[in-house]
Amino acid sequence: MAANDKGDRHADGDERGVQALWAAVTNLERRMNTRIDATVKEIRQSIAAIGHGDRQNPMARGVRERDVARARPDGPR
Repeated sequence: MAANDKGDRHADGDERGVQALWAAVTNLERRMNTRIDATVKEIRQSIAAIGHGDRQNPMARGVRERDVARARPDGPR
């Protein structure tokens, strides 16, 4: 057994258990950060893709084309 700063006595196995716990917490934190980073990347890619290709809202596209046509000095085409 060993004593801590307060003079309390504890088993050496307790020290190893605490170290193992911190190692597990650190490993879990790394795994979570990796998954969060991947999710953020996926969200950013999805946001960037809005308005491009098949993901574009056809109703919004039609409204936008009418607005542009109205704004032209020579009128709609």
